[in-house]
Order: sequence, then structure tokens, then C-alpha cells
Amino acid sequence: MPRRSSEAAKAVARITGSATAAMAIIAALASSAAVAQTQPLIGAWSRTNYTQDGKPWLVTYLSFTAHGMVGLKAFYTGAPQPLVEVGQYKTDASGTSIQMVFRDFSPKQCVSVAGMTGCEPPPIPLNQLVSRDVTFMGPDTVRFSDGAVYVRAPAVP
Repeated sequence: MPRRSSEAAKAVARITGSATAAMAIIAALASSAAVAQTQPLIGAWSRTNYTQDGKPWLVTYLSFTAHGMVGLKAFYTGAPQPLVEVGQYKTDASGTSIQMVFRDFSPKQCVSVAGMTGCEPPPIPLNQLVSRDVTFMGPDTVRFSDGAVYVRAPAVP
């Protein structure tokens, strides 16, 4: 085991009082790092859309888990809260194509008039297959076939 992991395990063992728990934590961290190396989409990605005069009007985050979950969080300038969509995804064996199905979103923008309720649909339709080709332009930049370019983000706010 590398020296750094050994030192981390000892520190966790001091905190938890258990070397076994410390090793389990270190193994989990190493495993998630290994998954991210073999499945490069895993993690958080962001992109910013700008107006013609250079002002940001939309910041979008995509997050992918090792367990096939995808999340989209869109922050519109001036909106009181972000739009969130969640679903599942899968990639082909080569990692050059992705298929996503979004299952739910919030907030629901619904209006009731004369006993009838209508809701604004989410930007990405629910329960419909969305397929994109994926091109990695480096370890921290990905381009989807719809032209969207995302950069790796430290986390989704």
C-alpha cells in the first residue's frame, strides 16, 4: 500500500478506533478512484451559457455516479431556485456513447385555473431516451454530440 494511504489509514484508525474500519474507508476511496479512471464520465461536470453581451444566463451541472444515476442541476440567472432533473444513464463499452432517461424533476411549475391544473414541462422530457455521442477533449473536458461542452467540476452545489 502506498505510504500516503497507510498514513491516512492510521489517521482514520485513531479517529474511529478501528484499523479495520480505517482500511475499509481507504479501500472504498481507492475503489471509487479506480472506477472514475475506468469510467471517465463519473463525477460532476459544468457548463455556462452566456448572452450575446457576455453575461452568464445559465449554469448547468451534470453528475454521473458509478451506479448509473444521472443528475442535472440548472441555475438560471434570476430564478429563485435551480431546476433539478434525475434519472439513469448507461454508456457503451467504449465510453463513446451515452443513453439517459430522466425520471423526475423539481420544482414543479403548476398552475390551477377553473379546476384544471397544468404544469410546465421540464427542459429535458421525462421517460424519453436521450442518446448522445461523447468525445473527451482531455481528462477534464467532454463534448456531447449536441454541441454541449462540459468541464469537470469539483462538486455540484
